[in-house]
Amino acid sequence: MDDHAAAMSALERAHVLGQSVMAPHLQVHWLMFKCALARGRLSDASGQLARLGLGVIGNTIGILPTGNTGGNNVSMFKRLPIPAELARAMGAAAMTEAAVARHRATA
Repeated sequence: MDDHAAAMSALERAHVLGQSVMAPHLQVHWLMFKCALARGRLSDASGQLARLGLGVIGNTIGILPTGNTGGNNVSMFKRLPIPAELARAMGAAAMTEAAVARHRATA
């Protein structure tokens, strides 16, 4: 796997983890856009520009295709299963957030 392919793989996993929050979601698409430009893949770059715009809308209205990797090899509207190790990480983060919220409520 070359460096760009490895970067895209990492970004796709980051997309699954961060797409529910606007800033990390858009940051991943921006980095995917830059990666596509670096590889000279203009169609992939334009696809990422579309995803940047639709990401803002999706995050604002709360409609996102969970598990979607954010790459141009998958429809931007398709839901995908979340890999088990990412689901565990997401569950642990949610449990931590809930514990912090409970602590703040009692403080």
